[in-house]
Amino acid sequence: MKTGDTKPGDKRTQRKARTRRHIFDAAMQLFAQRSFDAVRIEEICEAAGIAKATFFLHFASKAALIEEFNAQLVDRLSAELAAAPETASSAEARLRMFVRLLVDEYEANAGVMRQMAREFVNQTDLVAAAQSANREVVDVVETIIADGQASGEFAAINDPSLAATALISTWGAFTVRWSGPGTQVDIAKLHDDLLNLILGGLKPRT
Repeated sequence: MKTGDTKPGDKRTQRKARTRRHIFDAAMQLFAQRSFDAVRIEEICEAAGIAKATFFLHFASKAALIEEFNAQLVDRLSAELAAAPETASSAEARLRMFVRLLVDEYEANAGVMRQMAREFVNQTDLVAAAQSANREVVDVVETIIADGQASGEFAAINDPSLAATALISTWGAFTVRWSGPGTQVDIAKLHDDLLNLILGGLKPRT
């Protein structure tokens, strides 16, 4: 094999990744246009130009697409945090950056995010997907808070997991409110106001 040639196994892996991404993109477009519940797996397969069996090779269920969306979201947020300049080295700066990135993602994917928020509230079969998505985001925020406590920037008066869960749960409630039809909500301000409230309880008392 010549230098630079792709091994057969690598080609298969790349082809599988492309197919998975194609299915995911087709599903997200349909969810944004209608609703999660209204879109059938058969329609996703038709839009992606694949057989139903191929869908299940990549995703165990329709809800797995929501888990994938959130996994990609967390990956993007984590990568941007890791690449943050020195000005975002403090725990507070990282939390504020995380909020800004989260809101940017909400707004960039408004159609899908609004549909997903409504579906999480209305469909019990998506509870597991919602919990999985929240867990990954909580882990990122918990790490930031724990780092701030370890450095003395935040007071160690709250368990970092509790503080992170409180933040993410309330942000989730804001997202549901934002997702309502015709609702005019400044989600960036809501998120920032909540962060200010939480930080007021985290910072050492003087």
